[in-house]
Amino acid sequence: MNRNLQYITREGQEEPCGTLTNFLEKHKKKVTLLQYFRNYMSEHLLKAGGPRGTAVEANEVSRLPYLRTWYRTRRAIVLHLSNGILQVNFFQDHTKVILSPCMAAITYINEKRNARTFSFKSMEKHGCCRELAKRMSYALDRVEELRTTLRNHHPTQRDIVKSRPEQMQAIGNKA
Repeated sequence: MNRNLQYITREGQEEPCGTLTNFLEKHKKKVTLLQYFRNYMSEHLLKAGGPRGTAVEANEVSRLPYLRTWYRTRRAIVLHLSNGILQVNFFQDHTKVILSPCMAAITYINEKRNARTFSFKSMEKHGCCRELAKRMSYALDRVEELRTTLRNHHPTQRDIVKSRPEQMQAIGNKA
């Protein structure tokens, strides 16, 4: 299936981009990167925590989140989505931490691809295991980096990273 692509500028403006096989030359680098991520996710990350083939097709009129920014560190790849979600994929053991400010929750996918989601309140009250606490601490550092970067680039209202650093810090200290 060859769907139409939309490119969203830093200012939040949408531009038609073509399809994965037929796109404007000015979007070549972005489409190439998109294809790389799509292939990587299909090969390595697909359906973590669930059986193959269980993906749900998005409603054609729904507004899907888009990748606002990403970067690579020595330990992980960090993905920040337009809906505030921050995902950190750790290279060494292929674990993942997904922070969802809208749900006030964190999802942890371990090296066996088992996913568990915890509310911030529950973790604040009961704490968590050391392996998750270490990864959460790393993710919190990435949240602060993003907030600083966005502040320094004169962000628009849409660019504000909505996080709960105080709650997350308290959770990390309980481990």
